[in-house]
Amino acid sequence: MKYKIEILSPVHIGNGGKISPIEYVVDDKFNRIDMDELFRDKDFNINGFIDDAKFGSFYLGERYGNIAKKHVMYSLDMSRDATKYLMIKKSEIQEFIKTGGNPYIPGSSIKGAIRTAIMWYALKKNNELYSELEEYINKIGSGSEKKLNKKWVGSKIEKMVFGNDPNHDLMRALHISDTERMNSHILKIENVRILSTRKVGYGYKGFNLIAETLKKGTTAHTTIKIDDFLIKNKEELKFSEMIMEYLYDFEEICNEYARDLIEYEVHFFKKYDDGRLSRIIDFYNEIYNELENGILLRLAWGT
Repeated sequence: MKYKIEILSPVHIGNGGKISPIEYVVDDKFNRIDMDELFRDKDFNINGFIDDAKFGSFYLGERYGNIAKKHVMYSLDMSRDATKYLMIKKSEIQEFIKTGGNPYIPGSSIKGAIRTAIMWYALKKNNELYSELEEYINKIGSGSEKKLNKKWVGSKIEKMVFGNDPNHDLMRALHISDTERMNSHILKIENVRILSTRKVGYGYKGFNLIAETLKKGTTAHTTIKIDDFLIKNKEELKFSEMIMEYLYDFEEICNEYARDLIEYEVHFFKKYDDGRLSRIIDFYNEIYNELENGILLRLAWGT
C-alpha cells in the first residue's frame, strides 16, 4: 500500500557526515559550496586556502566568500536561532542523507520507528516477556549481568521480542521502500539544543548542534507491504505468532504508542514548565489531535 508522509516537525536523518566551515558560506542563506568546482576556478587562490586551513578552524567565507559563492552546490533557509549561532560561531553541520545530491527518507528509518512501537506493544501486552525484560534489566543494574556497551543493551531485548537473529526476525516480512528523491530546497538549517533536568528545574547543555533537517510540511511517499511468502514459511522461520498478529495491526499499534509517548512527554514538560516550555506542550497537544488522520511516527535522529 502506498502512504503519503507529512513532516510535522523538523526531522534530521544523518548520513554520518558533517559539513565543515571550509565548505560553506553564510549570508541570508546557508550556501553549500561545490569544492571541486571552486578548486578548478583559475581565480581561486588554492595555496592561500591551504595555508589558511593548516591553522585548524577556518571559515571559507572569511576570505573567499565572493569567489566561493560562484560555485554554490545548494542554498538552504536557516531558522532564526541557527542564523544567529552561525553568524557568531561557524561550526560543523550535521548532513542529511542524500543520494545523487538529493535528500530522501530511507525505508529503514520508517521501519525503525514501526519496530520500536511493536516492541513497546509486545512488552506491554505480554507479561511473560515483560518479566524476562525486567529480570534482565535488574541483572544489569546489580552488576550480575555481563557488562555491556550501552549501545548493545537493547539488542538482547529486541531478540526477546523479534527473534534470535536476523534470519528469524519477523520484521523481515515488513517491506518499506525509500521515499522518492527530493529537491534540496525542502531542507532547512536548524539549531538543536539539548534540554537537561537539574536538581531544581532544567537547563540546556552548553553546546549547540546544527543540522540539515526536513522542513515542516514537507511531503513524500513510501510503500509498505507484508511479504506473504515469508509469512507462509512462519514455522520454518520460527516466527512468533504473537508478533505476527502485531505486524498486521502496525497502524493501530503505532498510534497507541504515539498516544502513550505524547502523554508522557506532556507530563514531563508540564512538570518543569516555567512558562518557557509552553510552546513544546502546545506542539504535543496539537499533534495528539493528528492521530485520527493517519499513523503518527517519531523517527530518526534525536528520538
